[in-house]
Amino acid sequence: MRYKFKISNLKFQIFLLALGFLVIYSSWAGNTIWAQEESTQASQEKEDHIRQEVEAIVRGAQQSSLEGELKVKRAFCGNLKSRDLEANTLVVESDKKDKTITYDDETVFLNISRNKAEVDELELGSFVVAMGYVNRLSPESLIAKRVVVQETPVPIVRQSFFGEIDDISEEEKVFVLIPKKGEEVLEVIADKATIKRREDGKVKKAQFSDITKGNRVVLIGEKDKNDNRIKAVLIYIFSSEE
Repeated sequence: MRYKFKISNLKFQIFLLALGFLVIYSSWAGNTIWAQEESTQASQEKEDHIRQEVEAIVRGAQQSSLEGELKVKRAFCGNLKSRDLEANTLVVESDKKDKTITYDDETVFLNISRNKAEVDELELGSFVVAMGYVNRLSPESLIAKRVVVQETPVPIVRQSFFGEIDDISEEEKVFVLIPKKGEEVLEVIADKATIKRREDGKVKKAQFSDITKGNRVVLIGEKDKNDNRIKAVLIYIFSSEE
């Protein structure tokens, strides 16, 4: 009986050892699998984060490239019509159209003396030139980098004149025009003028060398109020038949 009891006791001890081993192995295996799953999940999260960052960089580069293609250097000029100090905008009237100028803290303002000024020092009605960028999709609005106050330009008034040519300076491209009797003799500067004449029944472009003394001409130009000079932009030489 003792012998059988001892054998049974030994089997029981072996069973306990085996059971303990199974418990320890199961715990180790479970922890290993959990750690692997946790590592895999962390790796996936990191990979997703990197992918999101790359996509954001690509989108930013594409947006920056698109904005760069849409930006064009421009200058707006006109009389200052209004300003909004809260919205950081100016409105100028140019060719009877309103154009908007947007500015920021980096925009430089210069008064008529070319000294730095503040935006609230700009007088309404003053003539300003704003330089900066416009978007091709909204060309009526300019982001200004520099705004300069200038003297209001005098409107260019062109007139027509008729008369006979007297003295000519081929080198300087200047000639004397004798208009109707009683009118003052005019000096015509023709270095930038377009010259035309009729030839073979057609109006063709001519050269200054085609002008000779005694020719009758009609011209369009800008006359200086202070003297008798005319800057010609167009000269038409009459033929003998005309």
